[in-house]
Amino acid sequence: MKFKIFITILSCFSLFVYLQFFQKTDHHESIPEKVIKEYLKTNEFQIKELKGGLSATLLYKVDTKTDSYVLRMHQSEILGDQDSLELYALIEGAKAGISPKVLYVSSDKRAVLMEYINQKTVSIEQATLDENIVKIANAIKVAHQMKGHKISGETLLSKAERTYKKVIRDQLAPEAEITEALHLIKDYSQALSLHEYPKVHNHGDLNPRNIFISDRVVFIDWAETTLTDPFSDLSYLSLNMDYTPSQEELLLITYLNRDPTPKEWERYELQKKIHHAFWSLTDLYLADAELKKHPEQILDKNHPLENWQTYRKNFANGSELTAQYFYDRSRLNYQFAL
Repeated sequence: MKFKIFITILSCFSLFVYLQFFQKTDHHESIPEKVIKEYLKTNEFQIKELKGGLSATLLYKVDTKTDSYVLRMHQSEILGDQDSLELYALIEGAKAGISPKVLYVSSDKRAVLMEYINQKTVSIEQATLDENIVKIANAIKVAHQMKGHKISGETLLSKAERTYKKVIRDQLAPEAEITEALHLIKDYSQALSLHEYPKVHNHGDLNPRNIFISDRVVFIDWAETTLTDPFSDLSYLSLNMDYTPSQEELLLITYLNRDPTPKEWERYELQKKIHHAFWSLTDLYLADAELKKHPEQILDKNHPLENWQTYRKNFANGSELTAQYFYDRSRLNYQFAL
């Protein structure tokens, strides 16, 4: 008798879990369509998930008979400070003409429907043309002129400390090198603090996959936006595009409307060192993530390193980014950070 009662209770509990799970799943799966119908007022559309980004946010391409859109969905039902800052930057960037037009934001702020940019993201070859360096510099200037949000965003040092705790456990690289990378970020950040500079709205992730260039420059994916030194964005862009010294000079002169001072060059170079040290940690994290997703991949820790330009081009052209790619790039970044 007791056994039958136990089985009955267990069956009821299993049914409850089953219903809760599928109700929740159905609810989440229906959110994109619900949002689209709410804005477009039509059932005639096609939707597919976009792949290729490194962000945890879900992206969908929505096609109707006449137009295409991008739907950006936060997976979490509770948005944090950084999510609020990202939404603010998306909206303000759209107003300024340097981000896709924001057409709709759901009441819970989790869904954002935007215009679809029907072109390829910028290539390294395009980004290194003088005319485009000028265009990008001016677009960055517009971004930096956006009024600051009450939330300043997470500092790079704070991100580095979080990443350090993760990669030190994975032990893909020698512990001494991982620890040294964090110490370098702290040292360079301390040296940077001795300089005076305004805190502006940085994009935070100006890599080729987040930039479109046509008659205007458009930046997408503001997930890493934060209030900090404007040279953080400029040096980040330069490293991602593998700019030469003369191209860097054009970038800074265009941005500043004058020649950089020796102190500004010093600050700019410090930011480059900080980025390299930070990437040496984040690339280890991404290498480990790839190994967990693809256990069939084998990591060769003695794999010959390519030059920096090769890694940047592979990233920009949408090549498959393997654990080996991120591991090798981490090693190279560590060398540059020293």
